[in-house]
Amino acid sequence: CWLLSWSIRSSSCWERFSNTLHIRLFSSADWVASSSLDRAAPERSSDFSRSSSTCWTLRVRAATLASVEVSSFSFSSRSLLACSRVFLNFSWSSVTWVRRLVSSATSSMILSAMKLEKDNAADKADTCENQAKEANLRADKIMEEVAELTKRLTQVTEDHEKFKNTLEQANKDLEEKEKLLTSTEANVAALTRKVQQVEEDLEKSEERSGAALSKLLEATQSADENNRMCKVLENRSQQDEERMDQLSNQLKEARMLAEDADGKSDEVSRKLAFVEDELEVAEDRVKSGEAKIMELEEELKVVGNSLKSLEVSEDKANQRVEEFKRQLKSLTIKLKEAETRAENAEKNVKKLQKEVDRLEDELGVNKDRYKSLADEMDSTFAELAGY
Repeated sequence: CWLLSWSIRSSSCWERFSNTLHIRLFSSADWVASSSLDRAAPERSSDFSRSSSTCWTLRVRAATLASVEVSSFSFSSRSLLACSRVFLNFSWSSVTWVRRLVSSATSSMILSAMKLEKDNAADKADTCENQAKEANLRADKIMEEVAELTKRLTQVTEDHEKFKNTLEQANKDLEEKEKLLTSTEANVAALTRKVQQVEEDLEKSEERSGAALSKLLEATQSADENNRMCKVLENRSQQDEERMDQLSNQLKEARMLAEDADGKSDEVSRKLAFVEDELEVAEDRVKSGEAKIMELEEELKVVGNSLKSLEVSEDKANQRVEEFKRQLKSLTIKLKEAETRAENAEKNVKKLQKEVDRLEDELGVNKDRYKSLADEMDSTFAELAGY
């Protein structure tokens, strides 16, 4: 500061002494240096020291030009001009040196601050660039995860729709199977009722066949009795014939004796009338026995035909019972198969329901994860927008 004040005072004194020369020198040379300094001042801060040295060089060059111009004056004033020029250059150099020192210190401080700020800005820019790169990488990764999750979500949605359609189809199949099972149960119930009706008809047929057999036994017994009666009547008729023969013989003998004994003719006539009456009665009995035999034979034929028809009906009923048993057995097997298929369908439905629940849970987890990733991406983009 002392050197600066002394230089300023010295320059003021000599400025009054050589006003015209100072004006000439300043107007010719220093104006060039000042204009050169003004041209060098707007350069970048990193070239400030170089501009300062350029200013110093221009100042010396201006002094040299001034000395060249002063050499045109007379010898008497040359020494004075040289002294003034030397002192002026010294004072101006001192001022310039002080200015340069202050400017150098200030510029060094400014440059240090600017360099520090530049380094901080570069570090901050590098940090921001690294953060931006990391954010871009994270964003790319998140976008890839989002795309993957979108694909998985689409796949899960498709699987959900597929399993839903499969479940609906399984429910429809189950309903159809339940309807089929219901119709099968109704058919089984109808067949059971038919079997019961057939059994009742069979029991009635057995009762009828038993009644017919009892009637047949009674008819057989009646036929046996009639046969016995016929045999008895035949025996009686034979006996009557024998008696007739005997009576004929006796009649012959009586006739032979009638010729001998007229007195016994009346008795023989009475006996003959009695025998004729008995013969007529026997003939009537034989006729009635034959009619009864014919009636019994007709009843026996009717009973035999009824028995044959009952046997045929029994065979048909047995065949129908066997057929109903086979149908009942096949329906029972089909019912068991339907029950097994229904159980398997229920198991498949439960399994599909569990799979659907698991997929829905996984879908919820993926949605939460996608939401968290979206929030993280939004926050990252907000941070990047803040930078």
